[in-house]
Amino acid sequence: MKTKNKKTVKKKTRKKTTKSVAIKTDLLVPKDYAHKITDANFPDFFIKKSSNAWWMSLGKVEALIGAFKIDATIEEALVSAGITYDQFRYFREEHPEFSQIIDVCRQLPNLRARRSLVLGLDDDPKLSLQYLKAKKPQEFSSGNSVNVGVQVNMADNVAKNREEFAV
Repeated sequence: MKTKNKKTVKKKTRKKTTKSVAIKTDLLVPKDYAHKITDANFPDFFIKKSSNAWWMSLGKVEALIGAFKIDATIEEALVSAGITYDQFRYFREEHPEFSQIIDVCRQLPNLRARRSLVLGLDDDPKLSLQYLKAKKPQEFSSGNSVNVGVQVNMADNVAKNREEFAV
């Protein structure tokens, strides 16, 4: 058997490179702040740095905001975030703009319900009429009442009628 002369070939090894990850500039926060929360429903919210405050855990702040987005009470939101009322009160003192975020978040379910209702008006005439009765009662109310601004004291009328018909 013939054997061929084998050449040894050195394989070129590639250096392992890490892919560069694009950093979004909206994630950068000023030096006095620990976190930045960006949400389409409210302006960017910067969370202040603190040595051992509960809000250094971004998950707790997000849980708090998430609870307010479903119109939770303060107590329910605190349970959701796993914090006490005193911790919440101190957070609001340190971040006064958070009160506005709570107000905005609590309006979101109302807007979703309103959008759902209005979008359903085309498909349900009874729903449309109920909506109009609530929004324009003067025009679409089925009641026959008329307010003429006259006050009537029924006790006086009853007493007067008893006198007239007394035997």
